[in-house]
This record gives sequence, structure tokens and C-alpha cells, in this order.
Amino acid sequence: MVHFLNHEFPSMRLDVVEIDPMIVRLAREYFGTAPGPRTRMFVEDASDYVGGARESYDIVFMDVHLRPREGTDLSGQPLRLKTAAFLGSLRGRVRPGGVAVFNLMEGPHTGADIQAIRTVFGQGVVFRSASQGNLIVVSQVSGLRPDDQELRRRARELDGRGDRGFRFESLLGERVD
Repeated sequence: MVHFLNHEFPSMRLDVVEIDPMIVRLAREYFGTAPGPRTRMFVEDASDYVGGARESYDIVFMDVHLRPREGTDLSGQPLRLKTAAFLGSLRGRVRPGGVAVFNLMEGPHTGADIQAIRTVFGQGVVFRSASQGNLIVVSQVSGLRPDDQELRRRARELDGRGDRGFRFESLLGERVD
């Protein structure tokens, strides 16, 4: 994702938080993902980072999965990152009008996870990922959710900016609700 964002949106500034230094090393070796003038990388627990961050963001991507073990759900998502307290702290880091995007692995806990996100953020649009078993929840912080016509207009505009190997407009058809 970091490589994609750096390549496709060259003026975007990124703060990347990853708990596992091995993942950071592999990302650098295999994807050329490294800190730079627009990309800061923090090897830190997301809950600690969000709790201590002073920055606010236009968009936050949450893709947090470890090997399932004590302290995680069956998909490996840390339980502490699913709490109302953490989600509230995360919401506090997203600027008004900004969005938080959550990658969830489907399982018996998914309904409760989506409900927790919707409770804290006030909304959450759910998309089924092209890869089976993933759901993407997009939650906007304040502001009105654009209607379908406006979403399609924005998607076509993004699609018109170049070929990214997928079409934003086709993603709208992946909505679950």
C-alpha cells in the first residue's frame, strides 16, 4: 500500500506505523518502501502511536493483523485495537471530512467489529474485497456521506487520471451495504 500510494499520489505525505521491524525490512528489500522526504516510518505499536500522536490526518488505513495468538481475535487482529477507546483515539486523529479505512478479515467477529466502527465513527460503508475473506470499511469523520451519484462522479474523475490496474468506479459495485 505504501509503495502504491507513493507511486500513484506523489504529493501525498505518509506516516507509516508497523509493529514488526521484519515487515519494515521486507518492505524495503522487496518493494522499495523506505522512509523519504514524504514518507516517515515508525516501528511502533499502533495503539501507542495513536495515543501519543499530535498529528491529524486526512486518511488513515488500518490493516492490522498478526498471527492469531493470545490478545488477538481469530484473524490475528489485536483485541486492544478493536476497543471503543482505541477507535475513539483514532477518530480523534482524523481531520473533519477525512476518512478511516479498515481492512477486516471475515469471521465470527466481523459484525461486531463493523458495529464498533460505526458506533465510534457514526457511519461505515462496507465493501467486499476482490480477495475472498476481506471486508473494507470506510468511515468518514463528520460531514455528509456523498450520495451514489457523487461517488460515481468522483470515481470517474480518479479513473480519468490514469490506469492503476483497477477502476475506482468498479469498486463501487463491491459495496455490501
